[in-house]
Amino acid sequence: MIRFLIVFAFTSLFVVTTTWGQNIQQQTIRWYSSNSEILPVGETLSSSCTIESSPANQTITIDQNGRERTFSITGHDGTWTDVQSVGSIQYDVAYDTFNGTITFLKDETGITVLVDFSNNPAGIKRKIFIDRIVLP
Repeated sequence: MIRFLIVFAFTSLFVVTTTWGQNIQQQTIRWYSSNSEILPVGETLSSSCTIESSPANQTITIDQNGRERTFSITGHDGTWTDVQSVGSIQYDVAYDTFNGTITFLKDETGITVLVDFSNNPAGIKRKIFIDRIVLP
């Protein structure tokens, strides 16, 4: 049992320190979630989701239970140099013929990712609650 606790503590420390000071605009980061909310109706979805922000490729990929969507980054608003600190950045993105935004935000309540394609016909707006982040 003690061995398990030591390994768990070391692993937790490793995950926290590997993301400390990471700049979302310079490094690829994976964001993991187990639930989200459809806005504005407030419907909660309990399903796993992985988001990979890749500034080198100018893409954001969202994989929800094996359904993968890759968004092209066309611009951004803001600067967030340390994903462990309070901050945010909004990316302008394109998917197929649709345009929208994906906003990464950390505040006192936690980290969320807002996917907003509500300006498109039958568009969606979804808030994803992030459980943990790691570098790939």
